Amino acid sequence: MYSSITATMNYHQKILGWVKIMVPVSVGRFLYKGISSQIEFLMKHNNSLGENYSKQLFDDITESLEWYKINCTVSYEFLKEAYDELVDVLNSNNH
Repeated sequence: MYSSITATMNYHQKILGWVKIMVPVSVGRFLYKGISSQIEFLMKHNNSLGENYSKQLFDDITESLEWYKINCTVSYEFLKEAYDELVDVLNSNNH
């Protein structure tokens, strides 16, 4: 079962003590594009990917989104919507 980002975020913030940094707008745009393209890729190809690769890619997306939420807060909500849709798709495929 794929979990939402909230529980994972709370864990990383407590354990890792992430600190917010200033991210240039151009860097934030490229991060957004990269994360969103990986979400789209996994949504389209999840059924054709191996289970281990699919899970690793999902974990990588989750970790990237956690960092993005802390450091690129303005556009985070757009990625969060796509991420929530991905979680729903993945969970429906596993039933």
